[in-house]
Amino acid sequence: YLLPLQDQEIVKIDFLFDASDYQALSNLIPLSTLVMLQEGSISLNAEQIAEKLDFLGAYLFCNSTQDNVTISVCCIEKHLVEVVKVVYDFLFFPTFPEDKLATHILKRQEQYKIDIERVEVLSQKHFRQAIFGKEHPYGLTYELDDFAKITRQDLVDFYQKFYVAQSCKIIICGNPKSERIKNLISILKENTIPSSENYPKPTIYPIVGNTQLRHRIEKENAVQAS
Repeated sequence: YLLPLQDQEIVKIDFLFDASDYQALSNLIPLSTLVMLQEGSISLNAEQIAEKLDFLGAYLFCNSTQDNVTISVCCIEKHLVEVVKVVYDFLFFPTFPEDKLATHILKRQEQYKIDIERVEVLSQKHFRQAIFGKEHPYGLTYELDDFAKITRQDLVDFYQKFYVAQSCKIIICGNPKSERIKNLISILKENTIPSSENYPKPTIYPIVGNTQLRHRIEKENAVQAS
């Protein structure tokens, strides 16, 4: 998709994948997979990826929601092709290094210990479960012990299953008359995203919410409500 942005030298590109909590039936694997993409490819390590994007003046933003994941990059038009080459490299040729994964898991465990003490986090957790049910992708939660169960193979399997052409959309926001953007579109068409013969069909999960209309969750030593 091309969204016209006339008379601007800035270009924004979004790679959207249906590779989220909904597809994984997990709150942990999609985000971990997304983070680990940036930790190294077959030709660049994490530091080199960051240095190249910084040198080219590009801003990279990755986000994981319950419905999809987005890899977004903004840069000036003259560096467009070089920036996309770097993003394309780690996006489609990741290595998922074990040492980086161990560090990532440790960081998420420490952050979980902080978050779980916050009443707004607890409220959000119980609210989703009450609305959608504990088995629905939107109602899934995790505990501290679940982080230790994440393996590199889990991420590789999820990546190979969902980071494919069938689940991908590319949105370019820039000047449609730009020769650089036209060139980029040609390059993307030539370097097609891998497809999968085993890409799963969309699944509609039933919503089995709690019929109880009022819920009160107690938090010991809490100094505020949410």
